[in-house]
Amino acid sequence: MHRSFKTHVLHPRSLVGMRFAALALLPIGVAAGQVRQPTDPSQLPRYELTVAIGLGTPSLSGSARITLPPSTAPRDSIAFALSELYQVSRAELRVDDRVVQVVRQGKKERPYSRPGWGTNTWSLITATPIPAGKAVQLDVQFSTGAGPMKALVFSLGREAAFASGQTSAWYPEIEEAEPHPTGRLRGLRATGDVEFVIDTGASIYFPAGRVSRTLDGARQRQRFRVSSPTYFSFGMGRFTQTGTTYYLKPRATARANDTLGMRVLRVLEREFGPHPFHSFAVVEVPAADADSAGFAGASADGFILATSEFLDRPFNTAYYGHEIAHQWWGVMVRVSGARGNWMLSEGMSQFGSLRAVEELDPPAVARRYRSDEYPGYLGQGAKNYFDAVSKGRDAPLADLPLDGEWSRLLADSKGFMAWNALSLLMGRDEFRRALKGITSRYSTSRITWESFARELTQHTAADVARFFADWFDRPGIPEWEVRRKSGAAVLVQLGQPYLASVRIDVRTPKCKPRAERVVLTGTSTPLPASPSSCGRASYDVDPTYEIIHLTPELRRRFGRASKD
Repeated sequence: MHRSFKTHVLHPRSLVGMRFAALALLPIGVAAGQVRQPTDPSQLPRYELTVAIGLGTPSLSGSARITLPPSTAPRDSIAFALSELYQVSRAELRVDDRVVQVVRQGKKERPYSRPGWGTNTWSLITATPIPAGKAVQLDVQFSTGAGPMKALVFSLGREAAFASGQTSAWYPEIEEAEPHPTGRLRGLRATGDVEFVIDTGASIYFPAGRVSRTLDGARQRQRFRVSSPTYFSFGMGRFTQTGTTYYLKPRATARANDTLGMRVLRVLEREFGPHPFHSFAVVEVPAADADSAGFAGASADGFILATSEFLDRPFNTAYYGHEIAHQWWGVMVRVSGARGNWMLSEGMSQFGSLRAVEELDPPAVARRYRSDEYPGYLGQGAKNYFDAVSKGRDAPLADLPLDGEWSRLLADSKGFMAWNALSLLMGRDEFRRALKGITSRYSTSRITWESFARELTQHTAADVARFFADWFDRPGIPEWEVRRKSGAAVLVQLGQPYLASVRIDVRTPKCKPRAERVVLTGTSTPLPASPSSCGRASYDVDPTYEIIHLTPELRRRFGRASKD
């Protein structure tokens, strides 16, 4: 998820990305390095959720009947999370269709730095423990006030409404564990039936199969069945649909942009595996509403939210590539712990963006993205790294603070280029196979940074541990120069050496030019030799800037730079 210009608010992908008490359900049988959500839908909450949304006078009210599966131990409390924007008018527990006596109902506030973005934990303390092996039915009625309301990737506006259940508890959510110390939402995906009551002139996108639509005067009811575990998320407005895109106004470029968007999706499926959700769409939201909700582009289960500002512009491959890549990284695959969090959400999504650009845009545009910035894409590209370092901002990519605009900036500049360097070292196909395996195995569990590294080692003979130490565990980037020693050419790394596979273009006066790859491991690496009959060779190291590195031109341009 990209936050425009000032503040990035994703607590991943999340995407940005963009993205998400003593509890009824706690993870059981958690393996080292994982926080595993149940894979069987019967072990997840099941909802009968009805929400009524108004646009003219923005408001949302709803009722939820949540069936919690049996637990292995008695439970003396049930808790749920709900945005601080809501009031709860009723909360009731039932077991075996009988009301459970609640002796105390508590509300613990989990504030955020921005008003409206916080979460409340509601707890129902029972008079006697609920026996093990018993399913629990939790009924909640909730509502907002009237008027525009905003939270993290949540907005009730006069033109549109949208919400991501991964980032804001816009409906009562059961969390996977005790509240995170930062207060961030850690809801469980769920299944069930979700019904929206909306104006007849409005449309809604919800990534599940619609089972009914009925009209009732000026209102309509649309009912959806969620069969696969999902964070409930939606986009609503008076849309014009073109293919997989929901526009707030007609556009002459609609059909072409939809086609290009699907091409980006197909490229990313080749890189990361099948698209992980029931359906996919691009949903337009007003730029001002998105900005108030903390993003310029965001990804939720089964769709992305794109601002009117971007949809008014020519199609932007990098922007679409980044936001769609979050479907895998930050939305589906999520990180356990702070270590590597930014790299496995923002950094990996930006790498997906790069792969889309390399496959679909001219080579010169892809090179500019790697070495400088992509045109019209919020200044995104390697240039941001040099900007940051020139201002004294650099840090190991694996240990970037969870909060902070500059963390996102480093992940989206040096970070995506580090993944590109690893892909070239392992080989594109080997890296793809590794990532596809990870997205398949960790679709229902969080992955640690260490587990991610171990998964990669199963697909390559390359020294993944060394690469991670060089690129992710210390600040800086490589710097090198060609030198002659006893007539032979060597590439000398200045400062601490980096492990990398670098393209070398070799030119001689009398023979055809050729390109070879050389793996850099130490301070000095021999460059490819040529027969003496070819004449003295000249070398162009990394001519298309596949590996982020410091050059004399960049040093002149940005002044201070970091190279260890």
